[in-house]
Formats: sequence, C-alpha cells, structure tokens
Amino acid sequence: MSKSFEKSIKQIVDVANYLDENRQFEMSSQLDKIAANLVQIKTAQYVGIQGYWMRNTRCWKNCYRQKRSSEKGKTAQEIWTECHREYLGSINNPTSGWEKYAQDDNKITKFAEEKIKKIIGAEKSKFDNELRQKIEDGFEPSVAANSVINDNILKYSSLIINEVKNLIKISERLKEHGAKNISLRVSKITNDIIKDVIDS
Repeated sequence: MSKSFEKSIKQIVDVANYLDENRQFEMSSQLDKIAANLVQIKTAQYVGIQGYWMRNTRCWKNCYRQKRSSEKGKTAQEIWTECHREYLGSINNPTSGWEKYAQDDNKITKFAEEKIKKIIGAEKSKFDNELRQKIEDGFEPSVAANSVINDNILKYSSLIINEVKNLIKISERLKEHGAKNISLRVSKITNDIIKDVIDS
C-alpha cells in the first residue's frame, strides 16, 4: 500500500474520531467502515494482483517476447497460440515450466501464508474460468488473456471509487450540517485517494 494511500486512510480515521468526540456517531461509523473497506480492498489488490494477476501478466508478456525473438519465422498468432498451449499445460501442473516466465515470482512465495495462498488460488481459478469462457466465445488467445487480465486489474480501482463516492456523500452531509472545515478535509482526502487510484 502506498504511503499516500496509508496517509489518506489515517486521515479518514482521524476525522471519524473527531466526529465521534462530537457525538456524530452515524457519520463516524460510516467513515470507520469506509477506512476498513479501503484497507481490505488495497490488501486484496496487492495480494490478488501481485500474487496472481501481475504474475500472469509477466508470464504472458515474457512468453510472447521470448518466443517472438527466438522463433522469428512464426506469426504473432502462432506465438500466442503456443503460449496459450503452455498456459493450459500449467493449470493443474505448477511445475510445467510456465512459471519460468514470471521472473521474480520467488519474492511472492516467500511471504505466501495460508490466507494469501487461498486468495491466489481463487484468483487463479477465476482467471482460468474467464479465459476459457472468452476463448469458447471466439476470442483469440492473445485478446482473451489481455482482456481477462485488464478486467481484473481494474476491478480494484472500481471498488475504491465506490468508497470515494461514499466519502463524497459524507462530505456533502457535513457541509449541510455546518461543518464546513471538516467537509473540506474529507473532500481533500477524497481527492488524494482519487489521485492515488489514477497513479497506481
């Protein structure tokens, strides 16, 4: 989690504490929930994406690059098809050779505790099912892989944006209740989170 995102979450908690001290329990509780949700989303993003989606992105890209440079006579489609065949061979065989394309994957397995392994397993299963479905729907393997990876990377940003919308509502309510300075503070936190989503 980036320092700026951590700072934003701490600021949300600080505002929630302030509101709690001023007997604004409903909005305080909502802010606590938003902060907790943001922490969970970011944790899932880093575990899910870095633990699986980014690894798969590296694997697909590196497979394509390596084959493209070593097999110059083949078309891009033939290379993607070969990469897809290797990927399919890896689904139930973790030592198939697909992992060689991941490069720095050992950094992930060093901290892969049981909970993280379950999340990664769920992400892998989701990827497998979505990729299979897109190919059955007629997508070329290259298009299907990129589409599935991009869709799942973007889902975390969408979840964060939903929480930002909740922050905006709270900021507006604070303004309506005459708490202009706190409303502005929440509004600034909202802007910082949006900036973090754009930068990530």
